[in-house]
Amino acid sequence: MNFFEQQARAKRHSVILTVIFLLAVAAIICSVYLIISLVYLSATNTPVMGDLTHYRPTRILWNPKLFAIISGFTLVVVLLGSLYKLFQLRGGGESVAQMLNAKKLFPSTHDLNEKKVLNVVEEMAIASGIPVPAVYLLENEQNINAFAAGIHSSDAVVGVTRGCIETLSRDELQGVIAHEFSHIFNGDMRLNIRLMGLLHGILVIALLGRIIFEGSARTGTVRLNSGRSRDKNGAPFLILGLGLMVVGYVGVFFGRLIKAAISRQREFLADASAVQFTRNPGGISGALKKIGADKYGSVLSNLETEEISHFLFSDGIKHRLVSILSTHPPLITRIKRIEPNFDGDFTPFEPKSAPEPLTENSLDNKTHITLSPIEIINTVGSISAGHIAYAEKLRSELPPELLTLASEAYGARACIYGLLLSTDGEQRANQVKILMERCEEQLMKEVRRGIDLLAPLKPAYRLPLVEIALGPLKDLSQREYEIFRSTVGALVWSDQLCTHFEYALQRMIMRHLDHKFGFKPALTAVVNTATVQDVLPACAELLSALSRLGNRSEERARAGYAAGMRALGQVSDFPVESSLEKMDQALTLLEGAAPLMKQKVFKACVDCIFADESITIEEGELIRAIGSALGCPVPPFIITH
Repeated sequence: MNFFEQQARAKRHSVILTVIFLLAVAAIICSVYLIISLVYLSATNTPVMGDLTHYRPTRILWNPKLFAIISGFTLVVVLLGSLYKLFQLRGGGESVAQMLNAKKLFPSTHDLNEKKVLNVVEEMAIASGIPVPAVYLLENEQNINAFAAGIHSSDAVVGVTRGCIETLSRDELQGVIAHEFSHIFNGDMRLNIRLMGLLHGILVIALLGRIIFEGSARTGTVRLNSGRSRDKNGAPFLILGLGLMVVGYVGVFFGRLIKAAISRQREFLADASAVQFTRNPGGISGALKKIGADKYGSVLSNLETEEISHFLFSDGIKHRLVSILSTHPPLITRIKRIEPNFDGDFTPFEPKSAPEPLTENSLDNKTHITLSPIEIINTVGSISAGHIAYAEKLRSELPPELLTLASEAYGARACIYGLLLSTDGEQRANQVKILMERCEEQLMKEVRRGIDLLAPLKPAYRLPLVEIALGPLKDLSQREYEIFRSTVGALVWSDQLCTHFEYALQRMIMRHLDHKFGFKPALTAVVNTATVQDVLPACAELLSALSRLGNRSEERARAGYAAGMRALGQVSDFPVESSLEKMDQALTLLEGAAPLMKQKVFKACVDCIFADESITIEEGELIRAIGSALGCPVPPFIITH
């Protein structure tokens, strides 16, 4: 199943989950109504079953007005509980990391194990074409576990335990990180966040019942009267509280049952994806075997583990009573899916080494990308062992000083500014003047250092460097980001032209950082449609601007536009004019399209650029930026030099 099909399946799971949740809420409403009705009848001494010749139980129990009130109240409580939890998690992966008291790791660390995991995550991000996620460490957890959390790839984080980075070899750690990246690609992170919110909404019913029950008992509303008889004035509240607790916790039980069933299937998929990504089954199976052999296993000590258990690489809690609530398949089952001949022996072993990097013959030439459009489509949201090897090679060839510069907020800005400087002397002088007007002295010092370090940088290394820099840029203050964003725009348009790379860079920054800093696009929409006709105007704007970008001739622009339209199965006149502003609006609109519709749109964009049957490095960067804007990560195109 490719990336787009996985995204479509995750979307279907979200719909199914919502339906199940609504059914659960309906059952809770009926249960709460029944409890309150019985408590009311009991308190008012109204017979429920009485003399059947005088009473009709259904009429006594059924009160439309009371049902409407209870339904509204229950819905409000559950929805407020869900929205409260989702509001807590609005920060994406960072919010989950904070729940677990994890600390953020920085490249400046001197701990070799911490550097190891940072390097592995960075290489995996470069290989997959997404911004490098922040890495968090659960310092006090000696067990072997990890997690990926977030709402989008732009706010994703990867977390690991201290035991994970100290116990696992680099190959095993790479297998674990590849597993977590699979969750990022397959839409599991957003599904996990929604599961947390929905379950918390149901839990609130139980918590409300507990408050009523304990409050009644604490205030003594039920007590012995003169040591002989029981005061029953508060009995209805105790019964009500107990009933709500039972209904709420039963709802939570079945909710966790659903969560566990969904999570177990996603874990099998992530394991298989990790093997596919690394082409090294020994990596992830070795990590699983070490969990089975390690005295700490994978169980976390944090009190929040139950709530986030479905985020983890392996079971974070012990299920003493029922394994059906486990969010992960048994270790033996997972290992046998990878190694069918596994005999259940959890003695630690050293896994096979990772595959050799690609040879020169299997790599592409340095000026053009030789992949066909369909091959480019198939790389979306996927990592190959070749991409990982290429990312390792690329990272090793970047000057250490440049990597250090791109890994902190000041230097990251300096790198972006330096990448946008023109090679034309006069134009470059104008851009430097813009920087001197907008940057403080310390930042200008970093910019000058960055210019020297970026001078020998090869074109194929530019976007990977940007992906590294995007992480530290999230640490800017609101004011710093506003200045940075406007400065990038000023540098791009200082010559009144926009190249492929300049557009790609600017779009990636906006896609991955604007939301965090409160910049919302002027046009937003969700287009969950199945027909091209519904999104054809946006596609026309996108393909029109895309075909003209980079100062293409009118003839080439027309050919590109026609090729893109053919990919959509459409014929349309070439628009008289287009603009990058309209292109941005079209991308914003299409970002909300259904996954399989995105696949068609993205292929149309690739065909548009590929109309002359070749793709340059700059055009490849543009393809990756378009994919990023649509939420479809494209790994780097492998180039030799």
